[in-house]
Amino acid sequence: FYIRTDDTDRVTVKATTGNVGIGTTTPTSAAGIAKFIELSDASSAGVVLHDTGGTEVGIYSADSGLHVTMNSTQVIRVNENGKVGIGTGNPNQLLHVAGAAEIDGNLTIDGNLIVNGTTTTIESTTLTVDDKNIELGTVDTPSDTTADGGGITLKGATDKTITWVDATDKWTFNQGVHVDVGDLVVDASVGIGTAAPGTALQIEGETPYMTLKNSTAENTDG
Repeated sequence: FYIRTDDTDRVTVKATTGNVGIGTTTPTSAAGIAKFIELSDASSAGVVLHDTGGTEVGIYSADSGLHVTMNSTQVIRVNENGKVGIGTGNPNQLLHVAGAAEIDGNLTIDGNLIVNGTTTTIESTTLTVDDKNIELGTVDTPSDTTADGGGITLKGATDKTITWVDATDKWTFNQGVHVDVGDLVVDASVGIGTAAPGTALQIEGETPYMTLKNSTAENTDG
């Protein structure tokens, strides 16, 4: 069955298969699709859909890729290498989204996750890490200079920080440390009131320097 204008076949319906060809008299499917409509043209071929609200959706093949447009603006492109671009006509990965994206369900990543940006916000009650190590400051060439000022900040009425200070070559806590259970073992000198202890324990401050308490009495040593 053929539809012709100006002595040219425009639409072909194959009697043996029922497949339809527009722009071709021999509709074929490289993917082995049993029933299909083939649109063929030297530059581009596709379908344009209009609704009564004036929206135009175009789905067409051109430039070795599949294009989806909304009111003449390309929103999706699939290249011949299988890469999909949303908001971009030049996808760099299998899925390339140019702009913000929202996922309402779970997201599972079997490979590595690379986040390029200034701030990454995780809005969850608990962050669970299965690995035993968390690395901070993993720049191309890490050094004490690049590590300076790095650490952890807990937000509150005031910031609670654990910070590495290169000038002192030490971790600095801006709040007190409370050891509730277990022993506190220090394998170096301890300074209280001083950042440069000269002995195993050096205490500086106003009298009394140290107070020792037991269950029956209080002893003070200045």
